[in-house]
Amino acid sequence: MPYAVESKTLAGRDWSSILVNGNDPTIGKINWDKIDINPLADIFADNLQGFANFDDSLAWRTFDPGDNGVGVDPDGYIGGVYDGRYIYFVPNNNGTERHGEVLRHDTQGPFTDTSSWEAFDPGINGVGTDPDGFRGGVYDGRYIYFMPRHNGAEHHGEVLCHDTQGPFTDTNSWQTFDPGLNGIGVDPDGYIGGVYGRYIYFVPNNNGTEHHREVLRHDTQGIFTDTNSWQTFDPGLNGVGTDSDGYIGGVYDGRYIYFVPFRNQPDYHGEVLRYDTRRFPYQQVPSTVYGGSFF
Repeated sequence: MPYAVESKTLAGRDWSSILVNGNDPTIGKINWDKIDINPLADIFADNLQGFANFDDSLAWRTFDPGDNGVGVDPDGYIGGVYDGRYIYFVPNNNGTERHGEVLRHDTQGPFTDTSSWEAFDPGINGVGTDPDGFRGGVYDGRYIYFMPRHNGAEHHGEVLCHDTQGPFTDTNSWQTFDPGLNGIGVDPDGYIGGVYGRYIYFVPNNNGTEHHREVLRHDTQGIFTDTNSWQTFDPGLNGVGTDSDGYIGGVYDGRYIYFVPFRNQPDYHGEVLRYDTRRFPYQQVPSTVYGGSFF
């Protein structure tokens, strides 16, 4: 059992519960007179200042990269993804058109410094067919997947993928794939949000004809542009639920995926759809799940 050693005041605070491991309370006894506690005090003081008050205006900042010369027109995003260092903003509609200008922020740089920001539009630089208008993204530990919704001309299924190990503005770091145009499913277009375990699950919303429920899934252990890595399933057409269409975002609890209900064509609805990822086939849940935007 851990034992408490003698208390000592550090950085103006009384530390009466500093614990050491061992079954003998004399083990780990600290001779405070022979050690320099200043570095320890500084660490404790830095980490125990407490959280800022929610209503403290000094704790809040804003910054508009586009107004400060970053990118072309980096406005109108829906969702974001964090890869452990960078935050990627998912492009949707900049007010003029559905767009594909991905905005990225380096969290290791100052928030209001333009050098911490950059933008890149893969489509304008020759990637894919018309990779615009996304809603939500997912990070699998290396790749970021952008969920296709509407590219300005139509609801689409052209998934945009970025390899975070490559340079952000290098077209070789980007690729697209449209499962539906390659024979997958019935009409896998128009998704909002995604969920990641081993597979990326795209949350069905509206395919341009109707609010739909055709869940699209990608196996991240497969090749992105290989049709064998993709499949779809429509629970409603297979007897599940009453009218399980039109979802926005999802949540994964380590076993079940919950699809958040929005609208099923005639009306807004509350029919939550749930998928048991371990029923068949069984999939091992990774110890760490990274990132993700479910909106």
